[in-house]
Amino acid sequence: MLEDIREITRFVFDIFEPENKALSNPKICHNVYRKLTLLTGKANFIAEYHLNIDLAHEISTNSSLSGAMFDWKHLFNGELEALNVLIKDYLQELTLLSLKDPSCSNHSLVGKKYNMMYFYFFVKERYNVGYIDPCDFMLTSLILNPKIHDNQNFDMANPSMLNLADGKSRVALQNHLRNIKKLLDIELERLKRYMVKNYTLEMVL
Repeated sequence: MLEDIREITRFVFDIFEPENKALSNPKICHNVYRKLTLLTGKANFIAEYHLNIDLAHEISTNSSLSGAMFDWKHLFNGELEALNVLIKDYLQELTLLSLKDPSCSNHSLVGKKYNMMYFYFFVKERYNVGYIDPCDFMLTSLILNPKIHDNQNFDMANPSMLNLADGKSRVALQNHLRNIKKLLDIELERLKRYMVKNYTLEMVL
């Protein structure tokens, strides 16, 4: 979960940030920063609240075993749905980043990694950061394949399933999200340094 977001973010930022290449639109750069901040904030909330709930305790204090499980899954799915919206919004904004270069004007940096036509379709119609089946604890995801480096490759789907029925699997997912959050915070800091170096407040607002 979110490993694709970290990889595509790192890939895009690596194109312009190390050599301080000029981007075509400062406001888009700021929007990318703002939307990635919202995304990481939601991921952090899911990790530190929803995956930090002691289900064993909740079940022991609830007169209905199925009721406690249903409540947790319902709330968790709601947060995943909200995260999914933020991810799609972020990815759509990221596609707008391009270099300020007449030879490649309006060429999305994302297009150096993914086929843009299928990327737009996949993100809009198929992308799903995760959903727990109401009948069990199986978390099903369909995210981007982070290993693709060929924009002629249309096989960008990366499906996965994770059983969250036991506490160890939930702790593992929590630690995974914490680690991804730290890595994305590094990317946010890179983008922040880039904007401070190249833009004034008036340019990004």
